[in-house]
Amino acid sequence: MSMIVKNLILGAMALGAMAMIISSCDGSGRKSGLRPIVAVSIPPQQFFVDNIAGDCVETVCLLGGTSDPESFEPSIRQFMDLENASVYMPVGVFGFERVIVDRLKSNSRNLKVCNVAEGIDALYGTHGHTHSEDECHGGVDPHVWSSVVNAKVIALNTLDALIDADPAHEDVYRANYARLDARLDSVDGCFRRLFDGMEEKPSFAVWHPSLSYFARDYGLTQIPLVDAGKESSVKSLAASLDNAGMKDCCVYFYQQEFDSDKASALLDDSDISVVTINPMNREWEDEMQKIYNVFANN
Repeated sequence: MSMIVKNLILGAMALGAMAMIISSCDGSGRKSGLRPIVAVSIPPQQFFVDNIAGDCVETVCLLGGTSDPESFEPSIRQFMDLENASVYMPVGVFGFERVIVDRLKSNSRNLKVCNVAEGIDALYGTHGHTHSEDECHGGVDPHVWSSVVNAKVIALNTLDALIDADPAHEDVYRANYARLDARLDSVDGCFRRLFDGMEEKPSFAVWHPSLSYFARDYGLTQIPLVDAGKESSVKSLAASLDNAGMKDCCVYFYQQEFDSDKASALLDDSDISVVTINPMNREWEDEMQKIYNVFANN
C-alpha cells in the first residue's frame, strides 16, 4: 500500500472518530466532545452538578477548595471562562457573585443565571463579627449548603438550571436527580433518627459559624468562637471558651485553613473532640458523613 493511500485512510479514520466524539452520547447520558459548560461558585456545588448531569456537561468552578468565598475576587481568566458557559449557578449570597452577574449583564451576554439557593429559608445575624456589604449579602448567613434540608433545594434548582441549559438530556437529568434526592432523604433520615433518639440535643463549637443551617435543621446549639478574636491571647481565649458554655460541648469542628490554632491547642487538653472539617469540600456527602460519625460516636 502506498504512503499516499495509507495517509488518506488514516485521515478518513481520524475524521470518523472525530465525528463520533462530537455527536455520541451513550444511554447513561455520557457525552463527549462539545458539552455545555456549567459554571458554579464553590466546590460543594460540583457535587450536585456531578450527580445530576454526570458527563453530559463540563463544570467550571470559580473557587478552589481552600479559598475563602467571603473575600474572593474573580480573575480575568475566570471571567473569560464564564464567557463560554451556558449557565452560571451562583449561591446568591457572596459579593463576588453580584460582581460577576452585573458584569455579565452589562456585556449583554445571553448567559443563563440560576440562583441555586432560591427558596431556602435564610438565617440572619449568625456571624458575630462584622461583614462588609460585599462580604455577606444583607447579613445572610452564606453557608446555605451545610444543611441536608437546604441541599434538597439546591439539588432541585440545579436540576431546573441544567434542563433549561441542555433540554436534550432532560430525561437523564431527571433520573439522576431522583436517585440523588433519595440519597439526600436517607442522609437526613439518619441525622433525624440519631438526634431524635437523644435525651438532650448536643451542642458543638466552631471557630467560624459555618454550620448554622445544620444546627437549625436538628435543633442543635452551635457555639461560634470567632468573636474571641484571632489575635486574642491564649489567656483571654480560654476565658472566652469558658463563657461560651464549652463545658456542654461534645466536639469542636476545626477548619484548618481559616481557624485559630489557639482554640484547637487549648481544646486538645480537654475532653472535647477536635475534628477537622472542610465545608468547601467538593465531596459534600463525605463531609456530612464525617459530621454524622462524630455525633454518633460521642
